[in-house]
Amino acid sequence: MYALTQNDTLKAKVRMAGIKAATAVLNDPGRSDEHRYCNLVIKEPMSDYWLNQMMFSVVTNPVINQDSPDDDVEFQVNAVFQDLALAYNQTN
Repeated sequence: MYALTQNDTLKAKVRMAGIKAATAVLNDPGRSDEHRYCNLVIKEPMSDYWLNQMMFSVVTNPVINQDSPDDDVEFQVNAVFQDLALAYNQTN
């Protein structure tokens, strides 16, 4: 599983899905408790800080690998996004 977190193809997919998710959450006033994390993702799109956290969460789904379609990756990013955002708020 660790090797998947280092896979450049999967990282690119997760990065784009993370930015897409952050943009969607920022447009949802009901999820304002996640907006600080969204701002981090959008302001620092090339940051390994948030990407590494997201990678480790995404690869816990056994269906996800470097060949996974974008839709599957986006689904998994969306599934873990709120947890990552709330954890970020607690530590920052």
